[in-house]
Amino acid sequence: GGKYKWEIDAETDRLSDDGKIEFTNDLDVDDDLESLTAKMAPLDYGAILELGYEFEHLRLTASYNLGLSNIDPKDLIDLADEEGNYDNFKASNRVIGIHAAWMF
Repeated sequence: GGKYKWEIDAETDRLSDDGKIEFTNDLDVDDDLESLTAKMAPLDYGAILELGYEFEHLRLTASYNLGLSNIDPKDLIDLADEEGNYDNFKASNRVIGIHAAWMF
């Protein structure tokens, strides 16, 4: 599960929306822009690099996750392919993490 929030400030025409993410590959023909932003593909995969150091009872790490898949719904990608706009419909996750753990 997850939530989304986006804001567009084109000088004075400010749009914003937030809500719950729906994980699906199917789009409804009645979907508007706001409901499309709430849909993501149900499968995501990527690569992770993690570096850290372990003291006696303390472990400190930093990580970077690189999403390798397109998380746009498959129906949206197919529609973009038909219209020749596929390059405009690519989204992926990237995460930077800092972690601390106490070892018992």
